[in-house]
Amino acid sequence: MAIDTIAEFDVPAEKFALARTLEALNVSFDAERVTAHDIDWVIPLLWAAGERAVLDELEATLRKDPSVESVAVLTELDDERLLRIEWVKDVRFVIHMLVKEDAAILSMSGTDGRWSFRALFPDRGAVSSTYDFCEQWDLGVTLGSVREMTQDRHSRFGLTAAQNEVLVTALDHGYFDVPRGADVDDLAAEIGISRQAVSERLRRAHRKLIRSTMVRPRSGRRPEVT
Repeated sequence: MAIDTIAEFDVPAEKFALARTLEALNVSFDAERVTAHDIDWVIPLLWAAGERAVLDELEATLRKDPSVESVAVLTELDDERLLRIEWVKDVRFVIHMLVKEDAAILSMSGTDGRWSFRALFPDRGAVSSTYDFCEQWDLGVTLGSVREMTQDRHSRFGLTAAQNEVLVTALDHGYFDVPRGADVDDLAAEIGISRQAVSERLRRAHRKLIRSTMVRPRSGRRPEVT
């Protein structure tokens, strides 16, 4: 019996997309949605996070990136931008996962010259096929953990392992209690990451949990992404 399988991949940005932007700006990308319209066309909605001054340069930098056909800024926040991007560069890796292997991308993030993916495959054979495909095309993909869905329950809500960790740590240390038993600085010290990283993970984890458990798309309309 086939069992849904979660796999994690890393790929260099120069083998995928937005390498020039990631090199030029101190910015990180986190996918809101990745859609394959056909065998050649993938359009992602990406959250870009960084300092305000950096984000003010982002759209112009993206328009000069050779992997970008077009970019539209959908939402502007103080430290984030929601973008819809059409890519020029061949994104064989993502297309193969979405179209050929019937996979679903649970998370996709880019920073420091690399992209990280977590994807849900119908079985381990589809993971092996995807990895073999990447080796054939010399895409520089590194395969990380591979586990069956039953071993990764948080993924059903679209949470990354890092987002799951920060939520569980916050719960265990009384962050959600009234009064609070811990603050963001306490969580950062416990996990061993920066205060800003804790805040970003908490915010994105809350967003994903709310959308997964409370928000239903209206009939005939896409769910809101803000």
